[in-house]
Amino acid sequence: MRRVLHAGAAAEPPAGPQPVRDAVRCEIVRRYPVALVVATGVLRLDTAHILRAAVLKVLADRPTALVLDLADLEVLEPASATVLPLLDQHAVLRADSVLLVAAPSVSVRRELHRLGAGIAVHATRPEALTAAAGRPAPSRVRLAFEPTHGAPALARRAVTGGCGLWDLPTTLATRVAQVASELVTNVVEHAGGDGLLLLTRGHSLLHLSVRDGSSLQPVAGAGFGLTIVGALSSSWGVRAVPDGKVVWATLRIWPAAGALGRPGSRP
Repeated sequence: MRRVLHAGAAAEPPAGPQPVRDAVRCEIVRRYPVALVVATGVLRLDTAHILRAAVLKVLADRPTALVLDLADLEVLEPASATVLPLLDQHAVLRADSVLLVAAPSVSVRRELHRLGAGIAVHATRPEALTAAAGRPAPSRVRLAFEPTHGAPALARRAVTGGCGLWDLPTTLATRVAQVASELVTNVVEHAGGDGLLLLTRGHSLLHLSVRDGSSLQPVAGAGFGLTIVGALSSSWGVRAVPDGKVVWATLRIWPAAGALGRPGSRP
């Protein structure tokens, strides 16, 4: 018998289990050099943190660009959409990257327009990936390593090679290699898992970061390692990420007098 719904009548829900779209789900399809994250579900104030955590986790690897596929993400509470321009700002200012939105749903597109966010929006995922692939890659050294006794030597070799390709002074390369060695040694001795080293050259600074899967925070003064890092770098610090932490340090390419030895300050 065919069911006819009259005006004002309440529709009965279809029989059987229905898909739950109360939460945001994020699939990290790939992480480097161009990252791709697919977000689905309903964006609300109490689910925005899921999207934020996934994107920050990927940006910690400092990809050249991050494509965020939002075709199946719906914005239920407009205020929750402010997470998108904040993530875009983090990508540019903290990860030397760029955020591209692919195939946004009608509600996402509407909120981006309302917020006046200057995020690059592409109609399809392939278009966004093509645009991301065409972005000039920054000068970067990347080394994934296992927690073995040979890891610090691999780190020294990798960053020294990068400094050589960039025609940086030997004295600076030696300092960078020592800092890299100390940070990787901390991972091997205390974190107990795989790590990721990234060295990026900016206009006047080298940014070195080592990521591991341990939430245990290093303590300055507890050993010689961080003392050496502080003495050789312009600044250093620790940043928590959803699956561990990142210990970073910056070194000036042409250090001014008195520029060294300021541990804990942000670049």
